[in-house]
Amino acid sequence: MDPNLRALSQVPRHPWDADPATWYFDLLTDRVFSALPSLAAMSLPPWSDLLQGIKQFYGDLESPRHALNLEPLDWGERLQEPQITKTLCTYLDPQVGAEGVSRCALFLKTLFELSGVSWLETSTLTAAELQVVAEQRIAGRKKSQSLDLLIEIAQNGVTRAVVMKFKFEQHASKGQLNNIAKWTHKQYEDCLLFLVVPNPDKQGHIRSEHPNWHMLSWQTLLRRLELNMLPSPADIDHQQYRLFRRTMLQLAIGI
Repeated sequence: MDPNLRALSQVPRHPWDADPATWYFDLLTDRVFSALPSLAAMSLPPWSDLLQGIKQFYGDLESPRHALNLEPLDWGERLQEPQITKTLCTYLDPQVGAEGVSRCALFLKTLFELSGVSWLETSTLTAAELQVVAEQRIAGRKKSQSLDLLIEIAQNGVTRAVVMKFKFEQHASKGQLNNIAKWTHKQYEDCLLFLVVPNPDKQGHIRSEHPNWHMLSWQTLLRRLELNMLPSPADIDHQQYRLFRRTMLQLAIGI
């Protein structure tokens, strides 16, 4: 027999006293049961009011077109940022037809709503006025950098740009954001800069050091996009695009 087991078997054993545990159990159950009449007497808002509040925030979760009604895709490995941006670019590409133009217009509408800035009426945009590029390389001070998503809007001889930088686990560096901002302001008459991160509260220094960047959480961006997609025509929101948004929700916030 193992010497350690032999020594352990020879340790004196004391009978277990169940009285303290019983006392705590009785105390907790007494508190719970004594509170039941008060809980039962509480007035709760009608379910319809609660449901309306949920719809205002998340959209109609009962709709078959809501992304949360689908199972997220599982590729067997974690998606990388370039894969995500290139896939998103494919769905927003205005060159694929009217569906791409409408999806891009709704995406821009979402960004304008969240930033409080509105350059134009997005519903009137045409394919000739839009260009969407993923992983646009630009020259940096020490090395080249990339704009994760670049949307150009050309109207009446003026070209504006929406630039997005996506982060999931890594943090954006000060030099990276400065270089992107300088390059963008040199190239375009007007621009909007967005940094999308899991939790903006953990990157509070970005707001103070880079006030020209609009910082959004993934949850806020995807939730508002879903609200705008639900009332859109069904032909622009096919299942593959919904699956992509559903997978993004799981990747970004774990639901």
